[in-house]
Amino acid sequence: MLSRKMSFAWMFYPWNKIELKKMIDIFFDNINEKIDIQKPKALVCPHAWYIYSWQVASYSYELLQRNLKNIPKTIVLLCPTHYVNFFWVSVWSYEKLKTPFWDLEVDKKLAEKLLTNYPNYFVNNFEAQDKEHSLEVQLPFLKYILQERNVKILPLIFWQINPLEIWEILSKILKENEIFFIVSSDLSHYNSYEVAKDLDKKTINSFISKDINNVINEADACWIYPWLCLEKIAILNNWNVKLLKYQNSWDTAWDKQKVVGYSSLVYY
Repeated sequence: MLSRKMSFAWMFYPWNKIELKKMIDIFFDNINEKIDIQKPKALVCPHAWYIYSWQVASYSYELLQRNLKNIPKTIVLLCPTHYVNFFWVSVWSYEKLKTPFWDLEVDKKLAEKLLTNYPNYFVNNFEAQDKEHSLEVQLPFLKYILQERNVKILPLIFWQINPLEIWEILSKILKENEIFFIVSSDLSHYNSYEVAKDLDKKTINSFISKDINNVINEADACWIYPWLCLEKIAILNNWNVKLLKYQNSWDTAWDKQKVVGYSSLVYY
């Protein structure tokens, strides 16, 4: 059995499950507005260190927690790569995904379907999956809220690919399977506080209005392909989009001159 090990524990989040649970509990306790949305279809979450971005991410995951009875049996994680350059989309087709709260199970059946039916678009790249924090930071939060529920995970890591072609494939997969999407994405990077807020507001509004041309040409997000795929699926299925929370690294930590933006959004 081949499991994806934890590569970023201690750096991005606590490795000790007691400390991690306390941290997540505090994030959930600090949520100041809980939006009542039934049957969400997808979420967007940031992927920085927990101290920077996971108060923002908690808004998405708390909403997911309240809707677990409505969530399909497979969650597909759409993530950008930061460390490994490769062509196409990397699929994790092995057994487990480790977290401090025990393992998450992979949807191997769906993974093999993508690899077999679409070999020109999906590849089994172990290194890209193993060395990717945008994937890993989502996993402890997922396990925290899923507990022992029978929900499987399928991570997809994007690099050099035509996102519109992947959107068409994922749209077809959505029609054939009951799946829920989570996009892992930060917003603008290393601008001053006021510039970052302005850029991020424009990006968020482009996604909310489903202005695909603005998204393609002007949106400033972390390797935008995964989010762009979700946006196209939302347009096709007439999903709505709502901002749950926005902050940036000056709001949550420090350094007002080199800010990274974070947002939680829900598609429904």
